[in-house]
Amino acid sequence: MSKVCLLNKRFFHFSRISRKEMFSQRFSPTTGKMEWVVEDEDYDMRDEIARSAYTDMLHDDERNKKYYQATIQAVKNLKVSRKKVHMLDIGTGTGLLAMMAVQSGADRATACEAFKPIASVASDIVKKNGFGDKISVVGKRSTKLDLEKDVGSPVKANLLVTELWDTELIGEGALPTLRDACNRLLEPGFVSVPAAASVYVQVFGSEALWNMHQLNPKHISENQDLILPTEMEQCRGTASAFDLHVDELSDKEINILSAPVPVLRFDFCNNSASTKSDCINKVSIPDTKDKSDSDKTESCYSVQASVEHSGIAHGVVMWWTLDMDVDGEITLTTAPRWAHPDGDNRQWRDHWMQAVYFLKRPLLIQAGDKVNIQCCHDDYSIWFDVTPQNRIAATVDRPLCTCGAHVTWSRHRFAMLNDRQRSRAFRQALKQLVAEGNSRCLSISDGSLLPLLAAKAGFDKVIAVESSVLYQKFLRKLINLNGLGETIEVLDKEAANLQAKDLSTDQVDVILGEPFFTSALFPWHNLYFWYAASSVAQITRPGVKILPRGATLKALAVDFEDLWKFHAPVNTVEGFDVSLFDKLIEGSKLKNEGINNEKSHGIALEPHHVWEYPCRALTQDSTIMTFDFTRSVPAEKIKTEGDIKILSSGTLHGIVIWMEFHLTDDITVTTGLQKNQEVNGKLQPKLRWVRHTKQGVYFIQSPPRIEDEALINENIPRVRYCVGFEPASGEIDFDFQLCAS
Repeated sequence: MSKVCLLNKRFFHFSRISRKEMFSQRFSPTTGKMEWVVEDEDYDMRDEIARSAYTDMLHDDERNKKYYQATIQAVKNLKVSRKKVHMLDIGTGTGLLAMMAVQSGADRATACEAFKPIASVASDIVKKNGFGDKISVVGKRSTKLDLEKDVGSPVKANLLVTELWDTELIGEGALPTLRDACNRLLEPGFVSVPAAASVYVQVFGSEALWNMHQLNPKHISENQDLILPTEMEQCRGTASAFDLHVDELSDKEINILSAPVPVLRFDFCNNSASTKSDCINKVSIPDTKDKSDSDKTESCYSVQASVEHSGIAHGVVMWWTLDMDVDGEITLTTAPRWAHPDGDNRQWRDHWMQAVYFLKRPLLIQAGDKVNIQCCHDDYSIWFDVTPQNRIAATVDRPLCTCGAHVTWSRHRFAMLNDRQRSRAFRQALKQLVAEGNSRCLSISDGSLLPLLAAKAGFDKVIAVESSVLYQKFLRKLINLNGLGETIEVLDKEAANLQAKDLSTDQVDVILGEPFFTSALFPWHNLYFWYAASSVAQITRPGVKILPRGATLKALAVDFEDLWKFHAPVNTVEGFDVSLFDKLIEGSKLKNEGINNEKSHGIALEPHHVWEYPCRALTQDSTIMTFDFTRSVPAEKIKTEGDIKILSSGTLHGIVIWMEFHLTDDITVTTGLQKNQEVNGKLQPKLRWVRHTKQGVYFIQSPPRIEDEALINENIPRVRYCVGFEPASGEIDFDFQLCAS
């Protein structure tokens, strides 16, 4: 069985006599909190391995091929000058880049890997491939590396081949790491693969993305009469880049307003002399190698971009392109589909996406005009601003929340609150309750606007249970701005700790919930509302109403286009055997995910925003368990079993699992599939998923292929499920397998 309790990577080590143990944090649906549980001493190591992005990178064929091509060329160029080639690989992972270099003719390689378990398997992989005499794997950060002491080399490296990049390019500390390498580990005039990186941006307009950044009263209040603090309109939001697969937005949802423009180029070695780059802003890493890590100076640059389409600009989308060789002949880019040289045939990858940066406020721009794009960066982050051509900002402040909302709500929570259909469902349900004569309610959810909606729907008294001090302050501001101070009372308490005296003189008629709790990673973790409502119901009058009244757990078998690669073995990459890495990853997943390999048919259960990962339905969406919130949480375990008929051929990569909450008998809000995927008896190719909530994905171990012929036989294949809900712990365990009828 696959259990869903493992949710966070916070760990605490301690010793008890000679026995080492550790704590990890897991979400408990019974308390709605992250709780500490005791694990064995290797738990955090296995978790880090299981949840790393190594497998995704190794499945990135374009990345692998272009690194290999550029390495072959770099070694060849060094050999022409009759130099012995000493290669340095920073962050070696499986040792792949080091093996590429030695296979290409490098005389020796030093490979650094800070994560000891991966360094150990890299050493074994190197030896298995026959390179043990030429490659030294060092289990430490390059910034702690001493070439003479650690590998016995008095000579510095003259070839750097490294992959330190994230979606934002420099977010993993590439700049200080490379400066240190230039200072201590590399010869003057060394060659680097890649040789340079250019940052590109385009100005875009997108209500869909803006709804993940700012609250829109039109989407929440029926009469558009919800008043927001004025400082929200001027707030830049959070400092971090918003990385996502912008490719999955339709052309109707994102309007590209400007041509792509390079705003900044980082040269990683001084002999990067590509004439193909037209970027006017350049930073040479070797020339800045003496910059101290304590120097927090921010650098700012400006470029002009041509506006190709009129519209309202909401931000910029950013990506980068690597010049893999010094001549810029071999390039690797993370550009979105509309700007990628391979268009729709581009390589899929999840370890690098695109990054979105929002403007301070929307900006109306006209086709034919030019705009200034300001780009600023420090050692770990980049940020942008866009201004009209005649106004160039002297400085661009780093994005920082000044309104209080962005430190309380995540971007996906903004999207949830801006979901018109969802808000409409709650307004209808609340009005129905008021029409039935209910006048007092208690709201249990985190960072919720439900108290304001209830007050505007006609409730005379609304009690909001909110434990976050930050959100209490923001909520009270909203309450006062909207003149609801006499109607809404905010309680600084956990729902489970409420007493009858907290509900003042009159008992509540209704207990409300979205339900939404910030610590929940899977949709069904919001079942905490059931526990909280059951607890509160004991101190209210009999017959108190519950909204939502109940929930269903839904499942859909799917064939993923690419997400399956997260859990697929790699075996070989460019001719190098990395199967030892596959064994390490699989063993860590089976151990830490609570999956018994002998009994379960799953390899992992993970939360994902499935809308970013195209998939095709193989079955109808099916109800696999129901919950009745109007009754107390039962004492005995609930177990369901059943079959889901396969309706389409394909590979059964996994099962997507989500919750639907029933506000009334005929009003439901979903955390998963938005529309029935079947039309006129046929499964539709395009599935529409809720974007603001992660769904659970149960990955099938050794995914089976279902052929068309199997669907016309008498024994049509089915997905058999077994689901168990343990009320004492709040855990749900799952098992799915493909069976013949």
